[in-house]
Amino acid sequence: MLYRSSVVLVQMQEAVMARRQEFPDPRDRSINEPTVILSKTKVLALYNQQNPEDKAKYVSESVRRWLEKDADTRGWSHINWHENQAVLTATLALNPAMS
Repeated sequence: MLYRSSVVLVQMQEAVMARRQEFPDPRDRSINEPTVILSKTKVLALYNQQNPEDKAKYVSESVRRWLEKDADTRGWSHINWHENQAVLTATLALNPAMS
């Protein structure tokens, strides 16, 4: 049974990686939810999509540096790593005129 569930998990990861992946936009975040978590599968899918001639199987230091640079370029203010998952945080401010 463990073998079958492992096969299903690999198939699910391959399906996620085969789809066109969109990098999260910090402008889509809110004061109540300023962060987004990128799973290992999502990190690798984004990296491999942008680096087709240098595909990665693991979240290595070079994959982490690439994601950090790309996230910074896109406007994310903080990138924290928890194991192989990335937590992207957008800095948001309340608009006093809207209150």
